[in-house]
Amino acid sequence: AVVSTQSTGKYYAAAVVLPSDWIDIAEIYTTLGDRNIGYSAIPVVLRKAMAKKFPTFDVYQIGKYNKNPKKKAGVDDDEDEGEKLYERHFFTLKQLIRKIHISDPPDSALIPLL
Repeated sequence: AVVSTQSTGKYYAAAVVLPSDWIDIAEIYTTLGDRNIGYSAIPVVLRKAMAKKFPTFDVYQIGKYNKNPKKKAGVDDDEDEGEKLYERHFFTLKQLIRKIHISDPPDSALIPLL
């Protein structure tokens, strides 16, 4: 899966409105992304766009979506390993902040997430 710098910069900020959107994009990419680069690897272009978008979220939004990942609807436990074409990976907000290397939170209330 090739991620274009121009299209990422142009559409990412408009497509991501809530922290849940931010998390979902990372989960979808790791599910459908390039299997050759490893589990939960996120391309540099996408990491930069995510890091640029993070400061736009306020403390209330981040607090609301800072929960442990839960199994999403429509994902069955009864599937065999051979039948799974795509295995969904779930992230917490804290895991993504660390994966994207965000070290300066926009608010001091977010320091525990780092």
